[in-house]
Amino acid sequence: MVRSVSSDSPVQPCTVAQTAPVFLTGFVTSQGLFLAKVCAASIVVSLPVLIAGFAAQDKLVQGLSLGAVK
Repeated sequence: MVRSVSSDSPVQPCTVAQTAPVFLTGFVTSQGLFLAKVCAASIVVSLPVLIAGFAAQDKLVQGLSLGAVK
């Protein structure tokens, strides 16, 4: 769903943001479930989370270790 603003307004047209689960359920239609598209989209949605997790892994372990010591 895209909303557009009138051309007289100085505000640029905007798109409606969606969370990942809502985006992924958009591939379910009355014609069926497009499994290949759902799998591809889920990989694209998951990659930034996995990359951020691996990048921050040492800091997370260090923070958990320091929090456990009195």
